[in-house]
Amino acid sequence: MGFFDWLLRRGPSDPRRSTTFAFRRKLISWLLIANISESRRFLENNLDLVRPESEQLLTNIIRRFPKKSQIEMPEAKKTILHRGIVMGGTRQAVRDAYIDEFSALVPLDLPPWLALISNSINFLLLRSTYENNDSALTLIGTQSSQASLRALLPDALSRVRNDNSLSPEILASLQFLLGGLLVDEENPISAIEVLTEAASVFCLRRFPKKFAQVRMYLGLSYFQKMQLTRDTESDDVLCAIVCLEDALRSGKPEEDIGEWDQLMRRLCACYAAIEDYDRVRQLRNEILSTLSSIASPEYFQRAQASLEFLQEREYIENMIELSSPQAAEMMRERSAWERNSRLSELERVRVQFAQLCKNG
Repeated sequence: MGFFDWLLRRGPSDPRRSTTFAFRRKLISWLLIANISESRRFLENNLDLVRPESEQLLTNIIRRFPKKSQIEMPEAKKTILHRGIVMGGTRQAVRDAYIDEFSALVPLDLPPWLALISNSINFLLLRSTYENNDSALTLIGTQSSQASLRALLPDALSRVRNDNSLSPEILASLQFLLGGLLVDEENPISAIEVLTEAASVFCLRRFPKKFAQVRMYLGLSYFQKMQLTRDTESDDVLCAIVCLEDALRSGKPEEDIGEWDQLMRRLCACYAAIEDYDRVRQLRNEILSTLSSIASPEYFQRAQASLEFLQEREYIENMIELSSPQAAEMMRERSAWERNSRLSELERVRVQFAQLCKNG
């Protein structure tokens, strides 16, 4: 059966029974729009498409016509449609869904000067996907691309910040890019400053993907700062924990196993720094359990060997127990007191970050 034959037919239990052919044709018209900004405008002007039947139709189309179809069915549009429905089917919901999927620099209408900068940024980001990149947590592949992007951002940020007609999501998108570059450059203090501003805009309810991305780079920034200062008594390690956990909670390991693995290892190191070794063991077991089921055998073996250092604390405790049970008990009591104190402070930091968002 051809695609348009399928489009015209109505099975007994599919969404074609509750939609007209004109409706389904309009949905297909939206799917065929390649330009992201035009696609966003079309959906905003046809909010009747933002309903569960459209999502069901799109799911059926993708299932029935996988990559062999002449019509490309990007998963991004399925995500946008779902987010638009969940958030109420309004123009704002559609706009937020496009921003969350592509950043504000792609789908929104920009002044000509900013559109030129946006095109350059998108070119550099696209080029970086073809460059060798050993780190799953690096935003831009090579130093050349980093330098080119770095040269574009300061003037753009300054002009956007001073233009009240532009939406805050545009400034936050630029801040996120700059923050990622600053993390790559190991400049955590400056990264924390710009990423915290972006985090006040990209909140979980409206922008779940951008929320996770900003929290990931914030977590990496605080982790870098902790490493540079070697100060585990400050709030930096607690901020790193909160941000890394937020980022990990919003993603799935199978989406990017390398990124997930590296974030989990940093989280382990943070909990080790506050001497919560029970949590360290839980995380280590979760890493190995997850990798054993979805990673290659070679990757799993390397990960297993590299995580052996996390067992060092248990070895030390056992040796002290054998040599002096009294000393071991004193060490455990002191460690428990310090750990509980830091965990109490961790809850305070969680509340601070929960209150960071200004837009819900």
